[in-house]
Amino acid sequence: MALATVIYAAISLYIVFTKTSLATNLLILFGLFIMVMYTLIPNATTMSWVLITVTLVVATIAFYGMFNIPIIGDIFNLAIVVGASFLVYKYIIKRFLNLHFTINPITIAVVAACVVIFWLYPKAQRKIEGEGKIILDEPVHLSSLRSIGEFNDGTKNTHNYHYSVSFWSFIHSQPGRNKYTPIFNYGAKPIVEYNQATQKIRVRVEKKTIYEGKITPQRWTNFVITYDRGIVDVFIDSKLVATESGIVPYMSYDIMTVGENNGISGGIGHVRYYDSPVSKATIDYNYKKFKMLNGKTFL
Repeated sequence: MALATVIYAAISLYIVFTKTSLATNLLILFGLFIMVMYTLIPNATTMSWVLITVTLVVATIAFYGMFNIPIIGDIFNLAIVVGASFLVYKYIIKRFLNLHFTINPITIAVVAACVVIFWLYPKAQRKIEGEGKIILDEPVHLSSLRSIGEFNDGTKNTHNYHYSVSFWSFIHSQPGRNKYTPIFNYGAKPIVEYNQATQKIRVRVEKKTIYEGKITPQRWTNFVITYDRGIVDVFIDSKLVATESGIVPYMSYDIMTVGENNGISGGIGHVRYYDSPVSKATIDYNYKKFKMLNGKTFL
């Protein structure tokens, strides 16, 4: 059992350290807690755990979803995993499958270490990566061309081939021309465009299209594009929607612009530049931090 736990923990850490969703990470913790729950709380009744789990689910929806409090959300997510794992172990694995686990101190120590690393690693990543360089904070209109920065990576005589850009955009729902109009352009590395007739977003690196798909107008949408030595990832609302390899853009001192003269109706704000490819943990955290924008309309 100890060996199986070590193998499972190693696989779990590999998945946690890569670009996975919160649901995947919670599933990993779910499996880890199943292996120790019966040892820690062997005498809990069915009704008590059902009530605890239901209460935590409701609290998570109320506090984490409506009021966007990341720390409280993390605590509730962890508690839900603990409660659900116990129910699965005691009333499915143990009772119906008639499986009984013997868990020794080494197993518990390994699982505890995995849990600690699971929670500390994303926070350490965010601390190292920081908030990025603020290029544009308050939203501006997209109906006119605006230069918001002129740089490559903030250094002299060197060019950065691993960086990230992040921004939020609000597109008004109205008829428009059947053509792609720029909303964000960093020397075409990348350029993000919107077609009002089809309500589609297109992300290009120079002349190569990396992603094309629909977005919902009349709401704030978060875009993150990362470069990591030839690999481009596109995230929309913290979800990975496209990955393209073999992309090596020509780097030079370029102007970062937003909007276009006589462009589309809408706004863009919270533009950030990172001199490294930001992690999925940072993308998720920033999305949760700023998603309260979805309740505000850009006029």
